[in-house]
Amino acid sequence: MNKNILGKFFILFLFTILLSSCQKNDYNYVTESSTGHTLNSFTKEEKKALDNGYPVGKYTIFLTENNKKSTQDVTTFLENNFFEKGFLDAESQINPAKKINIITYAMHYSPEEERFNLGVFLVNTSHENIQSIKMKVKPTFKNITDGEFGEIEYNKKDFIDLPNNGAIPKAISANAPIEYLDKLKENTGSDITFEIKDLEINGEKVNNKNEN
Repeated sequence: MNKNILGKFFILFLFTILLSSCQKNDYNYVTESSTGHTLNSFTKEEKKALDNGYPVGKYTIFLTENNKKSTQDVTTFLENNFFEKGFLDAESQINPAKKINIITYAMHYSPEEERFNLGVFLVNTSHENIQSIKMKVKPTFKNITDGEFGEIEYNKKDFIDLPNNGAIPKAISANAPIEYLDKLKENTGSDITFEIKDLEINGEKVNNKNEN
């Protein structure tokens, strides 16, 4: 495979593109206005989850401020246990010896765009809270060897003050011609891994081994 096929990827700061086909259309907790989405009518438990995260075992899943502005992101977070199931399915991929883990829970391919989207959780397994992160990341597949690193950076409204064992859902998108669809379909979540280098946490450089 040509390196340009899977090498040029970018991070989607909202994950609605990946998940739009998985959502219910009943948005009971969100109303739209001309200035965007206004959140209201939450139960006490739902508001607590939005403010403090959604606990899954010893981990907690959070939404960023930008995510909270999206109808689909909030609905996915609060309803149908989508993220809880996805996280539990992918939890075995987490390596606590690393500062940062990126684990895959879903993949969607668009034949029209010849592009795939990976639903991932970025998990803080370091010993400090993370307010900003910058790194170069390369997704790898069990049957696809080529690829390039792409630089990503999260801060401010695209991130939160992420505590130890905190996780944020994100999406990674890359071009992939239709002839590679069968190869992509052979990969499950545990087959898709991410090589990380040039890691910076809270503005400080971290060794390329990404180890605690």
